[in-house]
Amino acid sequence: MRNLGWRLDCLGDMKTGGWNHMTDVYPQDIIKSGMSEAWRKAPVTLEICGTFSSWLQRQKYSKEMVEYAFEQALKWHCHLLMPKALRCPMNGDIGG
Repeated sequence: MRNLGWRLDCLGDMKTGGWNHMTDVYPQDIIKSGMSEAWRKAPVTLEICGTFSSWLQRQKYSKEMVEYAFEQALKWHCHLLMPKALRCPMNGDIGG
């Protein structure tokens, strides 16, 4: 049997006032799927939901919310974090 890691597509989804990935889906699904120990044999890859600038500007995440997202990433033994890239309005380059 091959070792299997997992990928999470929306680290930091913490919409307030309703359902969100960070508190309503991920913790329970990681345990139910038996993937809580997968990091020992295969990579855990996390991609953030939105961009870091949208966390601040659009979602208005507090410092505590951002800290919570990264505490969970550490708890889940993240091997690779993939932030989204944006076009820089100054020169068109890709930046984070």
